[in-house]
Amino acid sequence: RTVESADLGFAFAKPPGWTGSRRAVGQIQEVQNEMVQARVALRQAMIDYDILRKDINAAVDTLRATFEIQESNIDIGNDASSTISTIEKSVFAINTTAAIAHRTASFLGTTFKAAKECIPKNLIAGLAGGGDLFSTISCATASVGNTAAFVVDTVGDGLEVVANGVELAINDTASAAETEVQINNANLDLYNVSGEIDELLRREPALRAEIYARTEAAKQLIGKYNTTLARGAQIGEKLVAFRRGGAAAIQEYRYEDMAFRIFRNDALQKYRAAFEQAAKYVYLAAAAYDYETNLLGTDSQAGQAFLTDIVKERSIGQILNGQPVVGSRGLADAMARMKLNFDVLKGQLGFNNPQVETNRFSLRYELFRINDDEESDATWREQLEASRVNNLWDIPEFRRYARPFAPEEAGPQPGLVITFDTNVLFGLNFFGNELGPNDSAYDSSQFSTRIRGVGTWFEDYAGLPLANTPRMYLIPIGADVMRSPDADDFSVRQWQILDQVVPVPLPLGATDLNAHDWLPSIDNQIGDPTQIRRYSQYLAHHYSEPFDANQVVSSTRLVGRSVWNRKWMMIIPGASFLNNPNEGLDTFIQGQLIPGGDGERDGMGVDDIHLFFTTYSYSGN
Repeated sequence: RTVESADLGFAFAKPPGWTGSRRAVGQIQEVQNEMVQARVALRQAMIDYDILRKDINAAVDTLRATFEIQESNIDIGNDASSTISTIEKSVFAINTTAAIAHRTASFLGTTFKAAKECIPKNLIAGLAGGGDLFSTISCATASVGNTAAFVVDTVGDGLEVVANGVELAINDTASAAETEVQINNANLDLYNVSGEIDELLRREPALRAEIYARTEAAKQLIGKYNTTLARGAQIGEKLVAFRRGGAAAIQEYRYEDMAFRIFRNDALQKYRAAFEQAAKYVYLAAAAYDYETNLLGTDSQAGQAFLTDIVKERSIGQILNGQPVVGSRGLADAMARMKLNFDVLKGQLGFNNPQVETNRFSLRYELFRINDDEESDATWREQLEASRVNNLWDIPEFRRYARPFAPEEAGPQPGLVITFDTNVLFGLNFFGNELGPNDSAYDSSQFSTRIRGVGTWFEDYAGLPLANTPRMYLIPIGADVMRSPDADDFSVRQWQILDQVVPVPLPLGATDLNAHDWLPSIDNQIGDPTQIRRYSQYLAHHYSEPFDANQVVSSTRLVGRSVWNRKWMMIIPGASFLNNPNEGLDTFIQGQLIPGGDGERDGMGVDDIHLFFTTYSYSGN
């Protein structure tokens, strides 16, 4: 039984009543063991990731603390250095002032002492004079000597002040250098711690990827567990189905004789229906063989003889290893003979060596015989106006063969409808007119010229204010025509091709034959045999010289059809030019409106419509 699990969402637990042990471990138990191992591995990966995350956080905290401490130390050192420098400057100023004061005081003392010496010790007045007459001279001499000594001492004091200033500058420089050393040491410490963090961060993607891998492994094991559990349920269902089938088979054997007599006629009826369906597909293959070879009925290898034989057959014939065998009567004999004949005819008729050709044709000149000059432009536009219809839905061929571009409820859809026939005859151009200058024609010595691709150009369309992607239909309405492969026989055969959906047959089993309401035409094929494959539009190109075949948008919808056809229908909807289809057709035919011309147009519409065919031809012998 399955129980909930906090880790994996569910688990498989043994019921309490199961007390024994198994001889072998089951697939579910093996998956459970793998799931337990995956869970442990996932937990281990998560633990490793958490440890790494905590280490990174711790390293970041260390880096932050280191940075803060270093910053604080640097700030303290800067503050202390600034304070000491201020004090030293103050002391320097005080010392300087004191030295000056002391020197001045000393000079004053010396001066006072010298002045005392200048006073005469005795003086005798009278004409003769007498007493200490040289005291004044002595005083002057002493005064001069004291002044000189004061100057020398003052210079000495100045030198001492300068020396103190130099010492102060040395202390400032040493303090700044010490600060730089502290900053460098701090940067080194921060770099070391940052390197440790980088090393931890480089380990993080690997551990994260490991967690993702372990998680995906656990999820895959959960899917594997569900798959194994579902497979076990299917095995149980198959066992029940096998038992029921065995019981049904036994019951069937009991009533086999009675069932055989009752359903014998029904089985014969179903066989006949299945045989007719097989004969229909063989008949379609013979028709395709006849169309490809185009042999006359007088030829022993012609497909018409196979059509007659297929209608006469009443048995499947002999089939070995999925391949029809020649010799025994039946559908298999006709299929085998057609294959043998076609293998030979591929080389004789040139199927394995086709001649590829590219041609273009002008509707204006080669079909309608309207010259390509300005004097004939009006005739060409009259021809286009004559091909104009007010509503394409009124054209029966459009309803039957064209895949509509809009629902009929959208309203009338005007357009151009041009019909013409083509041929491959000596002395005539592609449209059946006498071969003349600048005309194109296909080789009448080839017995079959088939279409590989078709395209269309509108000459001078690029200069018109119309949509850049004009589209149109080209539908073969008439019969395909091909010559006899015999080089000396100019007989032709006409083929009215009906392009229908060929239903895909389903494999026929005993269950189908045993069903009482089984019909092969309804229950044994995919698709409606009466459905016609309709033609879609293809893109027309803006014609310009020089001609470049690589610019064409070639439609392969007509591949395999003969270029010689009794009736073609070209349909050009006006809705492919503009949202207003009538305005689009007017511009396509008559050109642009003349400004201030009261609705008149310049007559510079499309000058020609060119058809482009890429074909492959078979020589026939």
